[in-house]
Amino acid sequence: MTDFEKSIKYSLTSKNKFIDHKFTYDKTGDKLYEELMQNDKYYLAKKEIEIIANNKELILNSINKNQENFNLIDLGSGSGEKTEILINYFLSKNANFTYLPVDFSKNSLDKLKKKLMGNYPKLQINPINDDYFKALSLINKKYKGQKIIVFFGGNIGNLKNENRITFFKKLNNVLNINDLIINGFDLIKNPKIIVNAYNSNLFSKCQANIIDILNKKLELNINKDNFEYFSSYNPISGMVDFNIISKIKQNIYIKKIDFILKLRQWEVINCGHSKKFTMQVIEELANISGFKIKETLLDKEKYYANSIWQIEKK
Repeated sequence: MTDFEKSIKYSLTSKNKFIDHKFTYDKTGDKLYEELMQNDKYYLAKKEIEIIANNKELILNSINKNQENFNLIDLGSGSGEKTEILINYFLSKNANFTYLPVDFSKNSLDKLKKKLMGNYPKLQINPINDDYFKALSLINKKYKGQKIIVFFGGNIGNLKNENRITFFKKLNNVLNINDLIINGFDLIKNPKIIVNAYNSNLFSKCQANIIDILNKKLELNINKDNFEYFSSYNPISGMVDFNIISKIKQNIYIKKIDFILKLRQWEVINCGHSKKFTMQVIEELANISGFKIKETLLDKEKYYANSIWQIEKK
C-alpha cells in the first residue's frame, strides 16, 4: 500500500474517524485555497501579509550579519505569496541567500519555482517536495550557513497540542544557536470573526474536494451530496474543527485497501483543525520547546502574530 492508502485505512478505522490534513492537497485544492486567501472574511492571509510587509527590514536586520550566506527555508510554502515579500526585499538589499521552499504539494512547488524564476532570475531556489523533517535533514547535510525558517499561514495551529510541542522540540534539535524561526500564530479574538472566516461556501468547497481526492486516489465513486461540510469553533479551547458529516447511513467498499467504510447517519469525519492562540500560550510554547522569543510582530488590529524565535541554548 502507498503511504496515502495506509494513512486512510488507519484514520478511517479509528474510533473517531479522521483524514490527515497533509493528504488533502491536489491541484484543485491548491487553487481553492488560493481563492480562499482572497476572501474578505478570511482575514488570516491578509493580516500576515500586513505584518511581513511592515517589518521586512526588521526581519532582515534580525539575521546574523556575520554569516556570508543564509538559507531561507519556507515550511509549507504554498503559493509563496508572503515569503515573496521577503525575497523581493532581501534581493533589493543584495542579501546572499538560497530559498528552499518545502511543501507536500509538488504542484504548488512547480508553480512557485516557475513564478519566482520569472520574477527574480538571479534567485537561488531549490524546492523540496517532502516531509518537513526529512527536508530539514537533507538541508543540514547539503547547505551551509545560517537557517531562517519561516512557518507562515498559521500552519502550526493545524497540529494537535501534544504534536505542536513535539514539532518544535524536533526543530530545536536540527537547528544551531544562530538559526531563527518565524512562526505565524492566529490569535484569540471575537468568536464571530473566526466563525465567519471558516463558514463560507469556498471553505466548504475545500472540504468537499477531499471527497474528490478519495475518489481519484482510491478509485471510488462517493457522492459528495451525501455529506455536509461543517466547521465549528470552540472559544474555550480556541480550536476550529473542520468536519465532513455523513447525511445518510453508508457502507462504502474501498477495494484498494480491502476495507468497508461504515458510516452512521450524521457521523463525523474530522479533516483538520486550526488552533487560535493567546500571547501567553505562545510564550509557554517557546519556553517548553527550548526557544526564546526574540520579537513578536502584530498587525494593527492584533488579529495575528509573527513571532521570531531563537534557540535558548545548546
